[in-house]
Amino acid sequence: MEGWNEINRVPCMRPSFRISDPTRQSVPSALLFDDSHDLTWIGSEDGFVKSLADQMLTPYTSFRCHSSKVLQLLNNKRGILSLSENSIKLTSRTGLCRMNLHDISVNHSRSMAYTSNTENEVLLGGFQGKLVKLNLMRGEISDTIPYDAPVYTMSANLSQICLGRVDGTVDILDPRSNDIIASFSGHMRTLSSMDCRGNTLITTGYSVRNGTFYADPIANLYDLRTKSLMPPVTFPAGASFVKLHPKLPNVAILASSAGLIHFVNLYSPMNVSLYQADVGSYMNNFEVSPSGDFMGFTDSFQNVHLWSNAPDLSSAHIPNLASSLEQATMLPPPANSDIIPADSDSTVPLSSIGMPYYDQPLLSNWPFDMKFSLGHVPKKINPELINSSKSVVENYNAHAFGQNNLPSGMGVNMNIPGVFKTDTDTRIAVYSREKYGPRNVAQPYYRLHDRSNQKNKFVPKFISERLDVDEKSSSTAENTNSDFKDTLYEQLFDCKPHSSQEVPYCFTKLDIHYSKFGVHDFDFEFFNKTNLSGLESHVQSAYCNSLLQLYRFAPLMFNYAVGSLAEESVDNNSLLTELGFLFDMMVKASGQHIAPSNFQKMLSKIPEASRILDIYNNGYNRDEHSQRVLIQSFNNFLLERISLDEMNQAKSNAPHIFNTIMGIPVECEFIGVGCGLRKIGNTTLYSLDVRHPKTNNVVLNKKLNHSIIPYIELALSRNLSVNMACDNCNETHAFDTLYTVKDLPPILSLNLELTNQELSELKASKTNWLASEFYASMNKGRICLKSITTGFRHLKYELLGYVAQVTDKEGNSNLVTFVKVGKDEWFLFNDFLVMPISEHEVLNLNYWWKKPVIVIYKNSESTNMFDYEGWRQNLNQDILYRDHFSRGTREGKIIEYELLTKEEAPQPGTLVAIDAEFVVIEPELVEFNSDGTKKVIRPLKNSLARVSVLRGDTGPKEGIPFIDDYVIIEEPINDYLTSWSGIEPDDLNLEKSKRSLTTLQAVYRKLWLLLNLGCIFVGHGLINDFRTINLSVPKQQVRDTAELYFLKKEKRKLSLKFLTYAVLRREVQKGNHDSIEDAKAALMLYRKYIQLNNTGELQHTLEEVYMEGQMLSFKVPT
Repeated sequence: MEGWNEINRVPCMRPSFRISDPTRQSVPSALLFDDSHDLTWIGSEDGFVKSLADQMLTPYTSFRCHSSKVLQLLNNKRGILSLSENSIKLTSRTGLCRMNLHDISVNHSRSMAYTSNTENEVLLGGFQGKLVKLNLMRGEISDTIPYDAPVYTMSANLSQICLGRVDGTVDILDPRSNDIIASFSGHMRTLSSMDCRGNTLITTGYSVRNGTFYADPIANLYDLRTKSLMPPVTFPAGASFVKLHPKLPNVAILASSAGLIHFVNLYSPMNVSLYQADVGSYMNNFEVSPSGDFMGFTDSFQNVHLWSNAPDLSSAHIPNLASSLEQATMLPPPANSDIIPADSDSTVPLSSIGMPYYDQPLLSNWPFDMKFSLGHVPKKINPELINSSKSVVENYNAHAFGQNNLPSGMGVNMNIPGVFKTDTDTRIAVYSREKYGPRNVAQPYYRLHDRSNQKNKFVPKFISERLDVDEKSSSTAENTNSDFKDTLYEQLFDCKPHSSQEVPYCFTKLDIHYSKFGVHDFDFEFFNKTNLSGLESHVQSAYCNSLLQLYRFAPLMFNYAVGSLAEESVDNNSLLTELGFLFDMMVKASGQHIAPSNFQKMLSKIPEASRILDIYNNGYNRDEHSQRVLIQSFNNFLLERISLDEMNQAKSNAPHIFNTIMGIPVECEFIGVGCGLRKIGNTTLYSLDVRHPKTNNVVLNKKLNHSIIPYIELALSRNLSVNMACDNCNETHAFDTLYTVKDLPPILSLNLELTNQELSELKASKTNWLASEFYASMNKGRICLKSITTGFRHLKYELLGYVAQVTDKEGNSNLVTFVKVGKDEWFLFNDFLVMPISEHEVLNLNYWWKKPVIVIYKNSESTNMFDYEGWRQNLNQDILYRDHFSRGTREGKIIEYELLTKEEAPQPGTLVAIDAEFVVIEPELVEFNSDGTKKVIRPLKNSLARVSVLRGDTGPKEGIPFIDDYVIIEEPINDYLTSWSGIEPDDLNLEKSKRSLTTLQAVYRKLWLLLNLGCIFVGHGLINDFRTINLSVPKQQVRDTAELYFLKKEKRKLSLKFLTYAVLRREVQKGNHDSIEDAKAALMLYRKYIQLNNTGELQHTLEEVYMEGQMLSFKVPT
C-alpha cells in the first residue's frame, strides 16, 4: 500500500453563533465518507452536520440535526442517518428532514448498525439496558431486545451484528432471531474501534497500567465463520483506530492517536507500510472511503485531512459509483430595465433591487430619539389576582422595610413582576407557597420538546398502531406492553396529587388526537371503562359539557327533557328538544363517546346566546374568574331558555311542568327611598346566586362559616338597592328591594359566586364545607336550613353533584363534573374521561386548584328513577307520513320519493336502507412539523346536506325511497364536495333550489323516530354518517356493508363503488354520487351477504374480492 500522501487539509467546522461561546471552534465528533456522492460528512459536538464536496473539500451543506453531540453517522439510500445520545435523525443530503425520533427508548444511545443490506431497519445500542430496533420507513420503534451490557460501538456484515461492549467484550448478534450466538473477550478495558467485513472482525482497545489508560499494542482478529480468535496484528505505537480496506479484504489500516498510520497484510504480517500524519497533539476520527482511494481523519486543530494514493486524482471518486450532486439554484441578477422584475416574476427576491440614487435623507432614516419599542397589548389582569392582592405601602411598610425604608418608586410606576396599579393605589400579588412551592428556589429547566413529551405522556396509542404492535409482538412483548398500559392507566386515573403543586392528570384539560384514519382511531375506551358516556371536547362551547353531564343525572330533569320528545317541534329553535335528544343519545351510546354538536349548533342559532355566551370558543383561554362567570351565565341561560321553550311548545292552558321541577318562587318587595311607595311582586328564578356573607354586610359565626348551609340560607333572602321608575312620583330614584324565596324546588341549582380568597377560607373547615345533605323547614313564613333533622316537618336535600374548576399553576383552567349516580356511587366526568371516585375526594376542597362553581341539590323525596322511554307515551309520528318544507312547496320541484302510508308504519325489525351526503363547513386544521410530518389538529367539520331512506323489506316497494330531504344550512359552506356528495351549490339555495328544503330538526326527528321504532339501518360506512348526523344507533340496529364485507387481516375496508362491482357486477357512482343510488346498492349488497352467509360461501367470496382488488388497485376498471 504505497503512494499515500496528503492532498488537502481544511478547517472542518467554522465557529457557530448557536453555541454558548461563539469564539470557540466547534469540535468534530464523527466522520463519514458518502457511498453515493463525492461528499465527506462531519458531525460536531454542538449537533451540526456538515458536508464537504469532492477532493477540494468545498462546503456543500450544513444544518443542525441534534441539540447535543453527534455520536455516529451512517449512509442511507434516502440520505444521512445521524445519532445523538437522545435522538436519531434521517436527513436528505440537501438538508431536508425525512425522519426525526425523540423517544425515551432512544435515550443514552451510543452506536448504531443496519440489521440488513436493505437499510430499512437500524439497531441502536448504548447505556439504556436494551437494544432497540427502529424502522426507518415508518419512523417508529419496531422491537426491543433485552441486553444489559453497555454498548460502545457496533459493526455489521450481511448476516451478523458485532456489539462492542464497554468492558472490552464483543458479542455477535443474529438480527433474525435476536440471539447472541458468540462472545469474545478481547481487551482488558473498553474498546476504542472495531470493523467487520465479510467474515473478518478486527478490534482495538485499551488496557490500564498504573491507573492510566494505554492503547493496546495489538489488534485482535476474529473469524466469524468458525467463531474463533486468529493471530493478532501487532502495532507497537498503540492502535486507537482500525479499518479493513473495502477493496482489499486482506489489508487492515491501523492508526494511533499520535498520527502514525500502519498498513498491514493480514496474511503476511511482515508486509507493512508506515506513514506519519501531521495531526498536532492527537487524531480523533479516522475513516476510509468506500472506493478505497481516500482516507480521512481530523486532528486537534479541528482540521480535516484528506489522503489518497490514486495515480490519477481527476478520475478518482470517494464512492464506487459517484452520482452527480444536486446544486442549489442560483437566480441570475436582474437585467437593467424600467420594469421592476419583482412585479413580473415572483421568484425574484426584492433584495436584488438596488436603491436609487438620492442626495437627501430618506424618510425611513428616523433619528434615534424618535424610535420606540412597542410590545404586545397587555394581558388583562385576572380579577382574582386583584381581589387577593395587598396594598404595597401597607404590606412593605409593616413587614418588609420598616416605616422609613420604602423602596424608591414604590407606589408610582415600578417595573416589578406581580406589582400593578389600581384606581386607588399600587398593589402586590400575594405569593402562594402551597401553589408554587418555596420561594427563591431554582427550578429545573425543561426543553419545550420535553414538556410536550410530558404533556402527551398519557395519550394512548392509536387503535391502528396498537393492533399492529399486538400482531407483531411476541408473548413477552405483549406482557410488557400490557404492564406499561396498566401503569399508564393507574397514573392517569390517580386522583390524588403527589405534591402540593401538582394537579392530577385526570382533572386537566384533555385533547383528542387524530391519525390519518380520523377520530375513530383515537382510543376513547382508554379514558372510559364505564357504561356512562362522556362528551367530546372538540366542539363549540365545550365548556358546557360539564353542566350538561350534571343535569343528565338529575332524574327529574332527564325525564322532563326526554319526555318532551313525544311532541313534534321542528320549526322552533328549541334548546329543550335538543337537550332531550342529547340525553337520549347518551343513554343509547352505553359508554361510547358523544359529540354534542347538534346541541351546540342550536345554541349558536339563538341570538341571546351569542350575546351572553362565548359560543364560538371553548372557554379555555379565559382567566379563571371569567370562566366561572361564563359557565354560571350558561346555567342561568339554559334554565330560562328551557322554561321559554316549554311555553312556546305547550298547548294552551297546559301546566308549566318545568316550574315544578326547578322553579324557585321569589317575592320581591320594593320600597321607594324618599317617596315611600311600597309594592310587592312575584317572579320565578331557576338558580340561586350564593355569595359570601360579607357582600351582604353579614358576619357569620366562625363555626357556621364551615358549611355551605348558612351561605344558602343567606341567599334565600337578599337586600338590594336599585334605581327604577316610580309610579307614585313619576321619577327614577332608588328603591330598597327585598328578595325572599318562598319555597325550594325538587332540584336546587346554586351558582357559587365566591372569589379565590373566599374559597380559600373553606379549607379551614374540619368538616366538609359542601354538605352531603341538609334539611329545610318553614318557620314563621321563612325557610330554615339545618344540617340535622329537627322535630318540625322538614324536607331532606341531598348533594347530587357539582361543577368544579381546576386551575394549574400556569393559570390554565378546566371544568369537570362530580356527580352521584345511583345511591352512593360517585363519578368524575372530564369531557370524554369518566371514572369512579370516592366520596371523600369529591367533598375534599382542601386543594388550592379545586373550586366548586355550580352545585346541585335534590329533594330526597323526588323520584330517583330514570324514565328512559318516557317519550313513548303519546308519541307524535306524523312527520313520517307527510312532507315538511321550510318555505312550502314550489312549481317544478323535483320529487324522487314516495311517502310512507299508515299501513307501512315501521315496526321493530323493519329494514330501511340509508345514505347521507355532506358538505364541508370548515376545512381541517393541520400543523406541519419541522421534520415534514403532518399532524391534524382539528378534522373537517361537515354538515348534513341530504339524506335518503329507502324501504328495505321484501315486497313490491322494496328499494323505493320514502325520505329524500335536502337540508337548509345557515353556516357558510367551504366546499360542496360535488364529485363526492352530488350536491350542487343551487341545491341548498332557498331562492334557486329545485328541491324543497327542510330543517335539520325535521330530518333528525324522522331518523330518530325510525331508530326508536326499532328499524334496522342498512348502509355503507354508517359509522361516519351517524357521527355527522349526531345520532347514536345501537349496534344491533346497524347493518354496515363496509363492516360485513371486511377481512381483518387485510386492514382495508372496501369502497361501495368497488364492492358493488366485485360482488354484484354492477356499476354505481358513474358520475356524481347519488344518495338514493348508494342506499339501494348497499341494500342489494346486504341481501347478497345474507345469501352468501347462508350457503357458507362468504369467506371464500371475500378472499376472492380482496384478491381481485389487489390486481385492480381496488378501482373499478373503466
